[in-house]
Amino acid sequence: MGWNDHVDMVETECLNCGHVAVWEIWNDTAKVRYGGDLGRKLSHDIRKSGCCPECGSTRGKEVDDS
Repeated sequence: MGWNDHVDMVETECLNCGHVAVWEIWNDTAKVRYGGDLGRKLSHDIRKSGCCPECGSTRGKEVDDS
């Protein structure tokens, strides 16, 4: 298993500002396992994954491909 096996890249629309972007979603296993060391190496807090890159809101819905 690699460090990114617990990370999903999901195209999401922010319900707060309407911005559509790919959100980096880390599951609970990854947050616990890599939250400290890897978070420092990536220069961001991975425990706060799954938020809008524009406004920082965690309220979003996955964009339907159809």
